[in-house]
Amino acid sequence: MSVMNLPALSFEDLGTLPSLSFDDLGTRRMSVFLKQTNFNKNHGKKHHKFDKEKAPYPLSFDHLALDLDVIDHIFLKRLKNSVSFVDFKGKKPKNCLDLGCGTGSWILDALKEWPECNFVGFDLVNIQPPLFAINRAHVAQVRWIHGNFLTTKLPFEDDEFDHVHIRSIARAVPESKWGYLFEEINRVLKPGGVIEMLEDDLIFPSLPQWYTQALRGDDRNVNNDFSHDHILLESLFNSVFDSRFINRQPTSILPSYFTTYFRHVLCSPKICFPAPPLPPIPDSLEADINLRRLSSLPYLNRSLLNTPRNQQFTDTDAYSSDSCSLSEEDVGSENLNQRTPPSTDEELEPLCGHAQALPLLPFYLQPTSPTLSELALLPLSSLESVTYFEMALQFHRMFHLVLACQESMWEVLSDRIRNREAELKSLGWDDEDIEAEHSRQRFDKIVDRYKSDMQIRAALWHRIASSSSPSFRVPQGTILSAENEERIYRNVFNAQKRAHGDDLRTPSRFMRIFIGYKSGL
Repeated sequence: MSVMNLPALSFEDLGTLPSLSFDDLGTRRMSVFLKQTNFNKNHGKKHHKFDKEKAPYPLSFDHLALDLDVIDHIFLKRLKNSVSFVDFKGKKPKNCLDLGCGTGSWILDALKEWPECNFVGFDLVNIQPPLFAINRAHVAQVRWIHGNFLTTKLPFEDDEFDHVHIRSIARAVPESKWGYLFEEINRVLKPGGVIEMLEDDLIFPSLPQWYTQALRGDDRNVNNDFSHDHILLESLFNSVFDSRFINRQPTSILPSYFTTYFRHVLCSPKICFPAPPLPPIPDSLEADINLRRLSSLPYLNRSLLNTPRNQQFTDTDAYSSDSCSLSEEDVGSENLNQRTPPSTDEELEPLCGHAQALPLLPFYLQPTSPTLSELALLPLSSLESVTYFEMALQFHRMFHLVLACQESMWEVLSDRIRNREAELKSLGWDDEDIEAEHSRQRFDKIVDRYKSDMQIRAALWHRIASSSSPSFRVPQGTILSAENEERIYRNVFNAQKRAHGDDLRTPSRFMRIFIGYKSGL
């Protein structure tokens, strides 16, 4: 099976993975797209129908975007072994609000953990499962309510909830609206009630030029004018949020709001998930290619779970052929705590280990020293359990967030074609492209190339196929000609010999957890 031509990833495929539990996935997504009145369709992408000035959320609501959001909930739940990062000290919440509930997956799991709790899921659009799909024993405990929390008061009484859960709404909230929103959250919380919030910074994942040029068999020198091959898309992606006045680094601004509106505030360190490690360079490329021909799983696709569990590495171990270490100087003045945990995927056979491919796993990145309570929100001991597949999934999720903004990026590009030609030229969109009648087709090709490059880098299909699950089936359309696959294989590994240590430290996710209590008790 080749990783060079990857189909879309879905629940059904991930369900074969033994390390993840996908209980009731059909229920989670049941009838999501029966409610078509919520959406407009642009170039095959579903978007909410509301004016972007009032509802600036720029992502599509397609199946894959929703699937990845649910998968992220499952991942976070596994890290903490709970639906919540709050220590309730044995006193479980009785009335809970999930603000920006999306598909409702968090509530469906929280029902199992807190069976006596009543839940309200509030969201802009109606994409939650119908109540008849929920267990009859709990259906009376769940309500779905729809509205716009940016333009109207929350439709709840004062002091109604003892817990408010929020995840990933920052991509929809202009910076000027945070104060109003937190005032409303504080109003509906009971005295002593707790809010927990999980947010990511908005990152545009990219690949070094030596990698993308190798994929295309391009022997020309790297263009030093651009930091990577997808600089135009990065500019469009950033402008999507900047034009909506949405801060792309919410983890940096949210602490001040929490300390303003709540007490006993806990802010976790910023947690960095680097891109998954690159495969090791074999001692003999020719021998490895010949060996690969005998195998149904090409080495290029081989899961990066290739380091024996009993092999220990420290922060000073080599991360590249030049033995580059990850020090405080690498991240400026910020303090960095990193531990390299062993893999938990014992079902995969390890390959020969090389220092060039030592894993990069989640670590803290924090400008000031956090308290013990803040460290306890998601301790490094929990991050030690993150598998290489899950690392790749973080990368996969983030570049699909970019793809979910495709129509919003097209709007930005269309405006620049009309009004800002010089800026486009500086990003590689030349005169012929600007004047062409098929600018949309050109844009779609650029997006497709980005998607292809990132799928190859993530190599999710091979990470699944390398597991021992007997139910995995090789997807259709994943086989390349032996000659073409060997050419790409050879190019990538030859190019990797020139890799810089920084290429292995590219972040694919920055996440932070915030907890606060309402005063009054």
